Amino acid sequence: MKLRPEGTHMRGSRNDVVAGAIFMVVGLGYGFLTRRTLDVGTLEEMGPGFFPVILCVLLGLLGACTFVAGYLRPQDGPAHPIPWRGMLLLTAAVVTFALTFDRLGIAPSVFLTTVLAAVATPGIGAIRVVLLARVLAVLSALIFGFGLHMPVPILRTGPF
Repeated sequence: MKLRPEGTHMRGSRNDVVAGAIFMVVGLGYGFLTRRTLDVGTLEEMGPGFFPVILCVLLGLLGACTFVAGYLRPQDGPAHPIPWRGMLLLTAAVVTFALTFDRLGIAPSVFLTTVLAAVATPGIGAIRVVLLARVLAVLSALIFGFGLHMPVPILRTGPF
């Protein structure tokens, strides 16, 4: 059983429609979760959940705009393949930063995160990756540790 007659296409840009739907679902989901778990307060006395709820509403509105714009745009051809390599490596980079920040310090964590994120881009050379990672690690240590005087460990040594 076919849902569409032969030769007809889905209306709109499939990628934008799907992205808009994802934005709306994430915005609404986190918005409801935040409303249930944190006190939002009022405009005069904002609670800890006020700003996250505003961000969720904005994300939902952005999703709705992207969805409508994608639906009204002409078909953009076949869907692009999902970039699994980039998605997995960028997720691994974020998880690596979260797991190594307290144990290793900011400089090694930024270095490892940058390497994983840079490897997600095909065709980038190893020398460029290491150079970029070193520069970002040093800059993050200088900015957060020394410039802003934040209590972050720069480089931890010893037992982890």
